Amino acid sequence: MKVKIANREAEIEVKQGAKLLEALAEKGYRLMSSCGGEGSCGMCRVKVLEGLKEPKPEYFGPLSEDLRKAGWVLSCQLKVESDLVIQLDEKLVERWPGEGVEAVEPGAAELSPLGLKLRRALPGFGCGGSICGYASCALYAEALARGEASPEACLPGGEPVRAALKRIIAAEKEQQALIAGLLEGIAAQVKLERRLDRRIYLRVERAALEEVARHLILEKGGRLATASGVDKPDSNEIELLYHISFDRAGLLASVRTTLPRTEPRSASVASFLPAAEFIEREIREFLGVEFIGHPRPERLIKAEEIPDDVYPLRKDFKLEDLNGRRK
Repeated sequence: MKVKIANREAEIEVKQGAKLLEALAEKGYRLMSSCGGEGSCGMCRVKVLEGLKEPKPEYFGPLSEDLRKAGWVLSCQLKVESDLVIQLDEKLVERWPGEGVEAVEPGAAELSPLGLKLRRALPGFGCGGSICGYASCALYAEALARGEASPEACLPGGEPVRAALKRIIAAEKEQQALIAGLLEGIAAQVKLERRLDRRIYLRVERAALEEVARHLILEKGGRLATASGVDKPDSNEIELLYHISFDRAGLLASVRTTLPRTEPRSASVASFLPAAEFIEREIREFLGVEFIGHPRPERLIKAEEIPDDVYPLRKDFKLEDLNGRRK
């Protein structure tokens, strides 16, 4: 498949069925994606000018109605099934081809988050592997990330570069120890599903959500930053996430679970943490999640004329459905 990028009058070849966000990254176009490609932040959006045949609900996520009508979709959810012409939102492009090591260096496109950090500490010395044993600095950085190489092998970088590599590796070990400490006592109930630079995603069963949140907040000193919900009609689920910040460590833990869309019920975190009260009420109003044990489950901000069983943030909501149903 061919994807033409109108901003740069460029064209890339994409494997059919590949997600557009990943395909763009492989070609050097790195888009912002604070949710890690989960379809909930809206930052990886692109405008499809030509070629989109059958838009699906998951292509839009949290995008506003105006953005949807204008042709914007989430690149992390769009699978390329035909030739496309797209426009990128330049404010949301972290890196263009040629601006970073990814486009010009063997192994750069496959760098892990830790490998990318280590690569940034290596200015690039063109030794061709004659000293460190790796054909490029990117390959050497990834070997360091896997523990298969030593910082001492970078002789051209001198002591400042070697010291920087050691600091990055030490910080990684500290973060691994921090995560292990946070999960101590709840490891059997939690799956470390995804790990980014300063963020982890923890998958839990619905029945364990309240206990895990209580553990991370009351026992481990976390701070509830916010909570969020994502409607997933294709799988007939609603995903519920509590985002817990460990400020001193610079780490955000997103605890996620899925609820059946037909009966989205979960134990309330507000039952022990007042800070969760308003956000749970908002999720209840706009997605229909019932929080068991919530101290004040009354309405918060939904317009009074909208019926209780109408949820504006569900993806099948249509404004015209309110006609004749307003209170």
